[in-house]
Amino acid sequence: MKKITLSFLLISTVLLAFAQSNNEKQVNQRDEALNVYMNESEYNKVKIPYVNYVRDLEDADVYIITTTIETGSGGQAYTFYITGQNEYSNMSDTVSFFTNPDATTDEIREKTANHLQMALMRYVQKTPLADNIRIDYNGNISPIISTDKWNNWVFTPSFSFSYNDAEANNSSRTYFQLHIDKVTEDLKINMTINYQKNKNEYSNYTNTNERKQGNLVIVKSMSDHFSYGAFLSAKSNPSSNTKFQYDVTTGIEYDLYPYSEFLRRQLRIAYWVGYSSRKYENTTFWGGDERNDWIHTLSAAYNILQKWGSVNISANYTNTLDNWSNNSLDLESYMNIRVTKGLMFTVSGSYSLFKSETFSSLIGEYPGILLDKHHSTSVSCGIAYTFGSIYRNVVNPRFRNFY
Repeated sequence: MKKITLSFLLISTVLLAFAQSNNEKQVNQRDEALNVYMNESEYNKVKIPYVNYVRDLEDADVYIITTTIETGSGGQAYTFYITGQNEYSNMSDTVSFFTNPDATTDEIREKTANHLQMALMRYVQKTPLADNIRIDYNGNISPIISTDKWNNWVFTPSFSFSYNDAEANNSSRTYFQLHIDKVTEDLKINMTINYQKNKNEYSNYTNTNERKQGNLVIVKSMSDHFSYGAFLSAKSNPSSNTKFQYDVTTGIEYDLYPYSEFLRRQLRIAYWVGYSSRKYENTTFWGGDERNDWIHTLSAAYNILQKWGSVNISANYTNTLDNWSNNSLDLESYMNIRVTKGLMFTVSGSYSLFKSETFSSLIGEYPGILLDKHHSTSVSCGIAYTFGSIYRNVVNPRFRNFY
């Protein structure tokens, strides 16, 4: 028995020493791994374990800003802006890729992780962990390039129906939409047609409402800073006292920065002018059955996304050309600023000032307000401070969604 016990203790000691030696080797490799600052996901942490995910910018060898924008086909365009710091300060990259509109969440996160790994390779290559990296290609490349038979046109019809059976009443909703897109670098065409029917059945009467709307947007690129746009919309919605309304608008936009930099920074100024015609189901508060206006709008927007934070500011001024006192002004801003290590400051605000006619039916719950002046202001700000371990490598999904 003593011999068995001594043998067990000897084997345990050897295994423990081996495990400790192996663990020290892993710890040493972890200490030499690339420190990355980014808005990482748990999936990326599992799929890309050979970097350290740090929670503060100052501790990073590389920081990554990720942006996404919807493409003309309904998919997403992802871009990684990668910038090195310290010994990597002379290195930077921009990596983009696209996902299909029918891609599943798993397909999207797998593609994101794959492209992120490729983007990080030339940085990881400078660390001792590069000896354990293997690059493999699993695709099948055809020597023939296929052409797009649809010429960038994308069609998305959708239909839904819902029904609710209650003791007091029955209700149903029918909805149909046709979305058509064509997006290239020089031209953007977007058309949407909507139809919605709501029906409510009570014991003594039935209420049915139909809403129809169509929109057409055409935007032409004139240069790397100028664009021209034309917009047409038509709708009918008896529930909001609109028998028929159409709007025709045209405008020009100038971006101080090249459009190619729009994901990182924009300073856009736009001017719109258009005609609006409205016919009402019932006589309005001001005593008319229809209204026609020439309207123009001046807009400005500033957006910037940098390692120190982000800023978004926009302003819009609108009025009717025949009555300049019938106008509105809207200002909005949001800033997220990194003050120092661990300390973030956020501030947002909005201001609205308008003097306009609100057109409501005389046979309605709300009679409306005629030529009344309104203004509203909102401001919010806050700070957050984080301290503790600089690393965020560990993923633990236990009891998720339970607390």
